[in-house]
Amino acid sequence: MDLQRHISANALMATEAFECSICQDRLVDPVTTECSHTFCRHCISKCFGQVVSSFTAAASPTVPCPLCRASIAIHYDVNPGLVAQMCQQGLLRSQQPGAHVGTGATINDIDGNRTETETFDLVFERESTDGSGNAGALEADFVWRGGTVHSTYLKATCRVQGSVGADGVLCARADYSNGPWAEWSGMLVQQPDHALFALSNGKYIWHGWDKITHGTLELNFRAAETC
Repeated sequence: MDLQRHISANALMATEAFECSICQDRLVDPVTTECSHTFCRHCISKCFGQVVSSFTAAASPTVPCPLCRASIAIHYDVNPGLVAQMCQQGLLRSQQPGAHVGTGATINDIDGNRTETETFDLVFERESTDGSGNAGALEADFVWRGGTVHSTYLKATCRVQGSVGADGVLCARADYSNGPWAEWSGMLVQQPDHALFALSNGKYIWHGWDKITHGTLELNFRAAETC
């Protein structure tokens, strides 16, 4: 099951108006171009690669729209009006069963570069309906901030999909918008208040640009509030 797009039956018809033309599924963090086409932020980011300038910058380069090929400026500003409409329809990821909000970071073992994420929405749907176990599946889209040593991933996105075993072990794949991908692992630990989850002994193995690197992975999230 595609977790981040799992919706209630009474909202199924509404999803057709909120569909990404790249992944052909429900929009996540919708970005609208000058030619009025809308895509998931990660999908358009992966299509264009790492962000290089804002939509309003005079020196912003242009690229062809993935749908109509019209010349458009690179930008990744989420469309607030569309987000509001999706909220009214109950279609946001933060409104779905198992919705959480959190932050994360990676620390490279080679150069010590620490790169943190912006706050993200995550769907963690557990197999147990009473919340007694942590086995389940999770999915999220991350946006990265600048690093402490370099900012290779500044404004880049990654889409993370994975599973958590009955023993709490996380196994996930993160696909980055600027090409590379990474294996994520660790032990998901639920805090005493049962609202906060944290990743213990988190690790990543990064594959890209003809090399492999590794480091420490941090991940924390708690139950999301409604929009």
